Amino acid sequence: MPFDILINGGGIAGPCLAFWLARQGHAVTITEQARQLRSGGQAVDFRGPSLVVLEKMGLLAAVRASATRMGPLVLVDERGKEVGRLPTEVISGELEIFWGDLARIFYEAVREDVDYRFGIRVTALHDDGERVNVTFSDTSTGSYDFVIGADGLHSGIRGLVFGPEQQYVTALGQCFGFFDTDNRLRLDHRGMACVASGRTAVLQATDPEKPARASFYLTDPRLGFDYRDTEHNKRLFAARFAGMGWEVTALLKGLAEASEVYFDSIAQVHLDSYSRGRVCLIGDAAWCASPRSGMGTSLAVVGAYVLAHELRAAGDDYAAGFAEYQRLLAPYVARCQKVAVDSLKIDNFSSGWRARLRNVGIRLLRIPVASKLVARQSLAVGRSFTLPNY
Repeated sequence: MPFDILINGGGIAGPCLAFWLARQGHAVTITEQARQLRSGGQAVDFRGPSLVVLEKMGLLAAVRASATRMGPLVLVDERGKEVGRLPTEVISGELEIFWGDLARIFYEAVREDVDYRFGIRVTALHDDGERVNVTFSDTSTGSYDFVIGADGLHSGIRGLVFGPEQQYVTALGQCFGFFDTDNRLRLDHRGMACVASGRTAVLQATDPEKPARASFYLTDPRLGFDYRDTEHNKRLFAARFAGMGWEVTALLKGLAEASEVYFDSIAQVHLDSYSRGRVCLIGDAAWCASPRSGMGTSLAVVGAYVLAHELRAAGDDYAAGFAEYQRLLAPYVARCQKVAVDSLKIDNFSSGWRARLRNVGIRLLRIPVASKLVARQSLAVGRSFTLPNY
């Protein structure tokens, strides 16, 4: 039977889930707190079965047409001398696209079949066992068979239903900020990164005539970090990265002048259950593996496909559908989360024999055979999930 389903979050996981639910005949509403479709954002990539899902959606060609086509990430020392290269597959997976371009593609695919409500979010809800009664930020109300939280790491739905963020979100000791800046190096489908003692500065661009995207990553497990305090975070990164070589002085100037900077912590979400009653979570709201996993978008797309089809297979027994969705996804999520944790461990090798061994490994990446081996290994976890045959 068709259901009335509310999805809170109009980024990637939400519209992807809405695509499948609408095709199954359900009435779907998406609420998105942004006042209009968001653009920009970092590049995101696809690995393994997520590409199969895109093909099933009929969107693979559109995503490929907007791909970044980035090359390897050139690693330099503080003098700007190349010390190694990370293969394209490590940084960009099998297919990479800017977040805003992907959000637009998903929006165009579902906007005729879904009721989009921009500029609002869920502020309260009550699950009475039969329906979920919802209050929105504009004081309007609604009643739904199910509510899906697809609202990211700092999920409002998770907070309302599961409890405070600190119970489920684990910071991994690294924070970051990214912003647009001048393409001083006239980078063309390439990126460069300088790594030094718990600090990483990155500059990437797809067009020498257009702005570049700069990123700063700061590793400090003792640091208390509030992603919402933009001005404080600008000062924090300026102080911590002061004196670093390469292009960092110019990048810090760009940071100070940037009108929009996205700050956040590298963190993961760990839940015993992705659902409670008639409320279910998906994407980063349910299992954030962190950007260091390289699997956020792939997990969101695969998770949306599995959740929609398990709900259909379960019929009226939605609880069984939610449970099977989690049973199938949780091991894959765990493997992706481990990738991020292992990656950060390597970052923490700032001195001693481990750091020297890491630096030797980076230099070996200039050898084609070693580079191909690392590229193949970087895709292994992403390809380790087999899509169920629905």
